[in-house]
Amino acid sequence: MREKIEYLDSLRGIAALVVIIFHFAADFYPALLTANTADVHTTTFEALARQTPLNVVYNGSFAVCVFFVLSGYVLTYKYFQSKDNMIIISGAIRRYFRLLGPILTSILLAYLLLSLGMMYNQQAAFLTGSQWLHGFYQFNPSITEALRQAFYYTYLVDMSNSKIAYNAVLWTMNIEFRGSFLVFTLALFIGRLKNRYPLYLLALFFTLNTYYMGFVLGLILADIYNSDKKDSFKIKNRGVAVIILLMGLFLGGYIPGIPSNPIYNMMTFKILSNNMIVHYSVGASLLLLGLLNLKGLQEILSHHFLVFIGKLSFSLYVVHRIIITSYSSWLFIQLVTCMSYFLAFVLTFLSSMVVIFVLGYLMYCIVDVNSVKLSRLVYNNLFNPNGENCSFNESVQYTVGLLKKNTYSMITSLAELLSSK
Repeated sequence: MREKIEYLDSLRGIAALVVIIFHFAADFYPALLTANTADVHTTTFEALARQTPLNVVYNGSFAVCVFFVLSGYVLTYKYFQSKDNMIIISGAIRRYFRLLGPILTSILLAYLLLSLGMMYNQQAAFLTGSQWLHGFYQFNPSITEALRQAFYYTYLVDMSNSKIAYNAVLWTMNIEFRGSFLVFTLALFIGRLKNRYPLYLLALFFTLNTYYMGFVLGLILADIYNSDKKDSFKIKNRGVAVIILLMGLFLGGYIPGIPSNPIYNMMTFKILSNNMIVHYSVGASLLLLGLLNLKGLQEILSHHFLVFIGKLSFSLYVVHRIIITSYSSWLFIQLVTCMSYFLAFVLTFLSSMVVIFVLGYLMYCIVDVNSVKLSRLVYNNLFNPNGENCSFNESVQYTVGLLKKNTYSMITSLAELLSSK
């Protein structure tokens, strides 16, 4: 069983919150992303914020790269501690089943709401002027397509530009799934080699300008800080570690194509086909590098509340976009007619965060935890004859019980939705 590093879980939770804030900004205050004064709703600061490093606090694209770097680290650090190949093999076999539960549930929830006519993003986008909010759910629901996305497309097909995505944030799962197998392969085949670091650099070269370089950078840090000579790489000067962390955050605030920001212009290199991905991936790895060398910050991030958010991070991530396009959009439409735009947004945001956390918590308890258990059962019974003592019948019974739980939860949700409609 892989031990959790609590402060890394907390960092993942904070990154999930940044993504949520990013999507609220895109949907209700689009100037925070476009830097266009024509999109301003309350104050011109909306257009100015995107042009400064301050945008790192709501830069969802950078947060996604933090996810990828963390995955490269977390999926392989136990292997570099033990050099046990079964850790990699187990992780690879279980990966699909571990992701399946939350992804399937979120897509079915979106399908249900769309079928009931409870996606209000089109009407809300008319009021907010957000092209992002307007772009979702402009298609008729199809259970066949929903299941196809849940079981296959999300993992193996690039859905980033899909016009029929049931859960738009799941475009990252394709990269997450492929990136996971990339680091599993690198760790398994070159992780024991004495001269493996030049091969890591070669992997970075081939993944340059893609999100997969974040996984490779996370793998390299996992190797460096969990190998036999890990103490040799410790940054003993706390000031240096802080500077590295701040450099990571600064890179995370990079925005291309901002003529009024000379620093960002100097950071844009023609030799790179995608400066944003490179800067964000390097910035996320520097952020992690600084954190790995700052015990005080590790203790702060190990606070039980932050750890709790970290545990919910995947569930919060997969449900929040669905809530914004349904409940948040509906509530904003009701409120903006009787109060100022800003106050309507604040009330919508606060109320929506409560709904997102409640639903995320239920998703975690009912689906996410059981998906992890199910992935272990699948591995232990079908691929690991020397694993835990669990009969095939027990696996079947557990799976049936899990399906019953999820089905009951969906039926209850449906009944509540119908009664409130």
